[in-house]
Amino acid sequence: MELKTTEGNENMPPKGIILIYGQPKIGKSTLAAGLVDVVIDLGDGLGHLKGVKYYRPTTMKELKESINLAYRDFKSICIDTLDVLNNWIEDEVCQELGTDEMGEAGYGSDWGKSRRKVLEFIHQLRNSFDLVVLVGHQKLAIVEESSKARHVDLPGKLSRYVTAQCD
Repeated sequence: MELKTTEGNENMPPKGIILIYGQPKIGKSTLAAGLVDVVIDLGDGLGHLKGVKYYRPTTMKELKESINLAYRDFKSICIDTLDVLNNWIEDEVCQELGTDEMGEAGYGSDWGKSRRKVLEFIHQLRNSFDLVVLVGHQKLAIVEESSKARHVDLPGKLSRYVTAQCD
């Protein structure tokens, strides 16, 4: 059998948004770091890797600064992990609404605002970088006794919305 190649530029890097999620310690961060120029490490997932360029912000303000710095120098970026990003955005929403925790605002307005902020954040990344890799943890939900669903560990509808944004 003959090896064939599709037409086009073989050296062109991928573009779009890739979502990598799974159980802890299976190599998500290692895989992601090999795909991008820089990693925004929101946890401590890169300690074992050598030679990876990364920023490690500890607040939402530092995260935005890290992304601005990365935008100047790099074409591809990884956010590791989505659940930490979501927690930071939920904290920001609670501060804005003057509540102590999610679920206290009327009619789910806090959940809706948080969801919009996460999706806007991803949209801005898509518009700023050629390739965005999002890393998340996996949540296993028992739907029925005989059925299990695996999806990225984000609250409610956000998991499906984020997945739909990815290529």
